[in-house]
Amino acid sequence: MSFIRIKRIKGRRYAYLVENSWTPQGSRQKVSKYLGAVKEFSAQGEEPYSSSLENPEEYLRNKSFKEITKEAIKFELSRRGFKETENGFEKDDIKITPDYVVTINGKNSVLRLNEGYFCSETANELLNYNGKDDPTGKKLARAIIGVGIQTDEELFVELFAKSRPKDDKETTIYY
Repeated sequence: MSFIRIKRIKGRRYAYLVENSWTPQGSRQKVSKYLGAVKEFSAQGEEPYSSSLENPEEYLRNKSFKEITKEAIKFELSRRGFKETENGFEKDDIKITPDYVVTINGKNSVLRLNEGYFCSETANELLNYNGKDDPTGKKLARAIIGVGIQTDEELFVELFAKSRPKDDKETTIYY
C-alpha cells in the first residue's frame, strides 16, 4: 500500500509517493515517485458535496460510482475557484488535465484539499477503487479522504454500496 509523504525543504512543502514493503528485518519504506510541490487551498464553504444536490436520493440512485466521484472532485475544485475548461480545470497558473495531472507553471504539483492531497495518483486510486477487495469500506474511506473530498455518511454509504458486487451477501451496512 502506498501513501503520500510531505517533506519540508527550505520552508517549502513537497510531496512524495511512498511504498511500504515487508522484509525479514521488518517494514521498509521506499520513495517510489516525486509528486511535486504542495499548494494549499481553503474552500469557500464547508458543506459536503451531497448537500449541494437538489435531490440526493434520486441522484445517488441514478449515477454510477465513477460519475459520482468525478462530480464530487469537480465540486471540491470549484469551491476553490477552479473553472472547468475543455482541457480540464484551471485557476491562475494551475492546470489540471482530464486525467487529473496537476501542474503549476508547467511543473508537476499536488493540491492540499481538506485532509487530503489531490493529484493523479490519489484521484485514480479513488476512481479505480474496487469494492470487491474491501468488505469493510476502510480502503474506500482512505481513498475519499486521500483525494480531499469532504463527504457525509449518506454519500459514503451509497458509494460503498455501488462499489460492491451486486450478488454480495456478506456485506451489511449499519447506520
